[in-house]
Amino acid sequence: MHPKEMMDATENESYQILVCNIKYGTKVHNGASKKIAQSDLPEQISLDVPASVLSQANKNKDSFNDIIEQFTCNLLYKKFGREVYFYQIWLPLED
Repeated sequence: MHPKEMMDATENESYQILVCNIKYGTKVHNGASKKIAQSDLPEQISLDVPASVLSQANKNKDSFNDIIEQFTCNLLYKKFGREVYFYQIWLPLED
């Protein structure tokens, strides 16, 4: 089942991804809301992808992974105030 079909079938359930092996830059962004020590940054995190992002990703199935990746990169940057140089995204299993 494609992610859109899964979302249509179960609108109340979230589309959750696992982001692991995250490697951050050492420079802290000036506008960072929190000052987090490098050693305290998470190496993995699970994220709920908002319905609006899923809707956009499903409009162009060829770019689905790119849109999810861009959302993840932007969210990590905003949340921790550092550039992310490497990470792996695990999408939900398709039925």
